[in-house]
Amino acid sequence: MFYFPAKKLSIPGRQILIALILIGLCAIPIPSSFKSTPITGAEIGSPIRYYETYGDIWANTWADNGVVYVMSDDSKGWNESNSSNVCIMTFTGTKPTGLSGGLVNALNTESSNFGVLAEIDPADNSTWKGNGLTCVDGILYLTVSRHTYGWNFADKRQRAFNASIIKSSDYGKTWTPSSKHCFQEPMFPGPTFAVPMFVEYIKNYKIPDGKGGWKMPPHGADSNVYAVSNEGFWCNGSRLILGRVKRSKIGRLKASDWEFYRGDGADGMLSENWSNDVKKATPILSAPSRLGQVGIQFIPGLNRYVMIEWFYPSLIDPKGPEGMNTGTCSWHFYEAPTPWGPWKKFFEKTFEYEGYYNPFILAKSISPDGLTMTLLTAGDFWTWSFPEETRLYRLYAMELRLGTEFNPIPRPSSIINDDDQRIAYKGKSWSAETGRLYGDYRKDIHSATAQGDSFELEFTGNGIDFITEINQDLGRVDINIDGALQTTVDCHGPVRQTQQIMYRNRDLKFGTHTIRGIKRSGERLIVDAFQIYEPDKIPSPEKIPFRRLDQESSRGRLRH
Repeated sequence: MFYFPAKKLSIPGRQILIALILIGLCAIPIPSSFKSTPITGAEIGSPIRYYETYGDIWANTWADNGVVYVMSDDSKGWNESNSSNVCIMTFTGTKPTGLSGGLVNALNTESSNFGVLAEIDPADNSTWKGNGLTCVDGILYLTVSRHTYGWNFADKRQRAFNASIIKSSDYGKTWTPSSKHCFQEPMFPGPTFAVPMFVEYIKNYKIPDGKGGWKMPPHGADSNVYAVSNEGFWCNGSRLILGRVKRSKIGRLKASDWEFYRGDGADGMLSENWSNDVKKATPILSAPSRLGQVGIQFIPGLNRYVMIEWFYPSLIDPKGPEGMNTGTCSWHFYEAPTPWGPWKKFFEKTFEYEGYYNPFILAKSISPDGLTMTLLTAGDFWTWSFPEETRLYRLYAMELRLGTEFNPIPRPSSIINDDDQRIAYKGKSWSAETGRLYGDYRKDIHSATAQGDSFELEFTGNGIDFITEINQDLGRVDINIDGALQTTVDCHGPVRQTQQIMYRNRDLKFGTHTIRGIKRSGERLIVDAFQIYEPDKIPSPEKIPFRRLDQESSRGRLRH
């Protein structure tokens, strides 16, 4: 400490001194634990279909032993290794391409019998389902509950009730307590906390320390484990509540150890904002009929939490004429500075025909800057019995990119389907195919078989994506912009992958441009769609057909 006679300085001198002090204060490094970068946008990459899989949910956790464990429901795992209501697998790989898995426990034997695939117990007309999976201090924890399929109800929403947590101290090989115990004495009776999904950090409920090691996470997760649940629906719930248990007590598997957030927006670090009475819980997010069972992922590079909510638009109005359309599913992306909020929606996407649902972030895949990661999801479950080539009910992986104020992500202003009259198909071999069940955009394509046949599209914007397919019968395509060859893309691949962005250009000067593609090899050239980009544009209503944002709120007050 020292004394400086500032009063003896002239007014300009004082101003200079104050300026120097402020500059010095600004130069003081802010610890990373205090930095928090709001997320402002997102972009989802091309879906990669894993033909060797069968199942949904794909909740995952990165354990202390370096292995990624995955839980799947209604599953045959990888290469039909099992038939289970709930099973535990391992995953290798972090990119959307190159993932592989192996069975650890089918959870359908006498010691841990949660049933074979879709097995229903006539005692309650319900089945076992897994919800969330995490690893805390070397122990795996899995939440399970009873589910009653939606066809038993007029509104078609699948109900959940009587949740429990089971644990494994040998990385999934054995689990306690038994399914019989969970059935007779559930931890969380009824629907109030029936689909608990854990708030995930990165590895073993810890985050990177920036030095190659691991440290405890923020926001009370150094001493607590968090989980979130809606009011007892697999799909299309309306309110989410947050629970927590001491890390030191989670292994006791006692409901009395759990507390529930009741702060209604107040600081969740204060003990008075928690209650052991789940009936006193206040929602961290409310969105009528738009909240499926979902987990929360912490993004260390941004010090923010991400929650990807999903719902079937056809079930928002139970009296609607459409009934349940499992082919159309909407995802709403929320972010928050803490697990209790405030939650703000920053992106949404509707899959009109593919029915992708229950998305999960693969925690091990999150980049150090928090901007790129891999999503795991499942396709339309109503295709579960379709032939292999058209069955969408399996694992899909996609790249997710997050945008911030400092790293914005452009959003397409419109999408042009292959049947749009603005597209000129040149050559005699072009034909249209409709009603396809492979996962194409709007279930249709245009294809050409003759070398040299081409397509042209004039568009106004500063960017464009060419969306096509990868398959054994496809080959190389020359891509030209405004008459100049940009690149030659190769669409040949060992298996069919639909809706693949094979060419992307976002560096054009805003104005009118023409894209031209010329078939150079392979048996076919396929055109599925184009995405057009314009400066400072948001997706057109065609991209987001179900948008009633005034109904969605965090804590009932935040409007988006």
